[in-house]
Order: sequence, then structure tokens, then C-alpha cells
Amino acid sequence: MCEALKADTYLTLTVAAKYIDPETLGARRLELALAKFRPPVYPQLWGDFRYNVSTLDLVLNCGAKARDIILAGTR
Repeated sequence: MCEALKADTYLTLTVAAKYIDPETLGARRLELALAKFRPPVYPQLWGDFRYNVSTLDLVLNCGAKARDIILAGTR
């Protein structure tokens, strides 16, 4: 995909880095960039907060406030 798009950088989450072969990227002249992602904590309806759920969970739990929660996490 990177080659098709003529990209020079492959961006992935830090947790996925262990699955990436830097030599393969280097051979294709791609730089590896790791992004740190910290999901926003928001009120969920039942029990303790659960990470690793979809954005749909955020929308269903927070409604119109979901946009503000997402934007606050990008700062």
C-alpha cells in the first residue's frame, strides 16, 4: 500500500511494532514511525472502563459529546 501511494513512511501503533520487520521496510526505503495512542476515558454505562472497544462504543455511551471527547484527545 505504501508503495502504491508513493509513501516514504509507514505509520503504525507502538503495540504493532513487534510485528514489523524493519529490514523489509528499509529495503523498500520506508521509514517506520510509531504512534503512541492513548484512548480517551469516557463514561461507560456498565462497570469499569473498558479499553480496546470501537468508536461506536464512545458514540453510543456519550452521544453528541463523543466528538468533543475525541478532539480533546488530539491535543
